[in-house]
Amino acid sequence: METLCSYGCLLYRLNQLDKAEEVYRRALLLDPDHVESHCGYGILLNRRGQKTEAGLHYARALEIDPEHVESNFRYARLLEEKGEPIEAETYYIVALKADPESSKLHLYYARLLAQHGLIHGARVHFRYALKISPEDVEAHCEYARLLARFGHRHEAEVQYKKALELNPGHFGSLSGYGDLLKEKGQYTEAEKIYRQAECFRQDAW
Repeated sequence: METLCSYGCLLYRLNQLDKAEEVYRRALLLDPDHVESHCGYGILLNRRGQKTEAGLHYARALEIDPEHVESNFRYARLLEEKGEPIEAETYYIVALKADPESSKLHLYYARLLAQHGLIHGARVHFRYALKISPEDVEAHCEYARLLARFGHRHEAEVQYKKALELNPGHFGSLSGYGDLLKEKGQYTEAEKIYRQAECFRQDAW
């Protein structure tokens, strides 16, 4: 069963979705209670836009194993997309209890909290995410944006600088850092950063 499920996952990653679906269906016919197959099939269905069906498979996986990390995470993401943040939070919390060392889980939960203005909780989980994965440029950048949004300019500057130490051409960090400098009245420094951002954006084109 594990081999079938792994094969389905491989086909999914190779973008062979029809074949992957066949494999997941076969796996679930052989073992209707196989958690990984329900989760994997849910991920596939979600990618195809079949949100309701995906949710049913995540829910079934969690009936069998309520602490299954990936199913909790995927179900939380699905509920977020449906505009149900309170319900999503429940599944993030369960996933984090099961896997507290996952920087991904901390980061996504921090994003959820930040979107709803819960800065204290968001800061806690951004910090955990960056403690676990200190070289995550996007996390540094997102944390900086949150800090800047709530007026913590010095801390935001520190995070932007860390992101740019890791990746000097990171457009989001350059753009955000430029905005921060402009807000602080450091127009000359802001102009330099904006020019640098524009150069990297043109290079990307």
